[in-house]
Amino acid sequence: LDLHAREIRRYDADWKLVTTFGGLELVNPIDIEWDPVGGRLLVSDAIAQDSWDNPFGRVLAFSGNEPSPTVLVDELDYPTGIGVRADGGFYVSDRVRHRVHRFDAGGKHLHSWGSKGIGRTQLFQPRDVEVDEEGRVLVVDHGNHRLMVFDEGGAFLEVFGPRLYTREARLGEGGGR
Repeated sequence: LDLHAREIRRYDADWKLVTTFGGLELVNPIDIEWDPVGGRLLVSDAIAQDSWDNPFGRVLAFSGNEPSPTVLVDELDYPTGIGVRADGGFYVSDRVRHRVHRFDAGGKHLHSWGSKGIGRTQLFQPRDVEVDEEGRVLVVDHGNHRLMVFDEGGAFLEVFGPRLYTREARLGEGGGR
């Protein structure tokens, strides 16, 4: 993903450029993830931002040799990271609303969690989201300088990062490593 050229570049095993695509379709691409179930590339694209109160973004899917992507999700606030589940569903981190959104493989919204803050279920400008082999959701909580771990429904599991940065860690309530 070339953020500045706003295109996706595909290389062969010898690192020779095979093709580029997406340049005309992408406005402000932030993250890209491969969906092995659907055989497609998912891209978070923060289209425009008039102000922090009126951001707009979407998630696109590029499949096979199709020149144009499918819009899976639109009307997101400021999508940053994408994490793909084993079933093809996916999570999107929302930097402006301090949330994580869960979608099925077709882009149907299933659930969201998070709010602005430093608590166990709170985030501050999450930058990326990934799903590990056990299905746990790892969120890069950029503004709080930590990695948050949740179950698939958004329940807090643990946190990694500066021990003194979260209120719970300062009060000795555990959860920090």
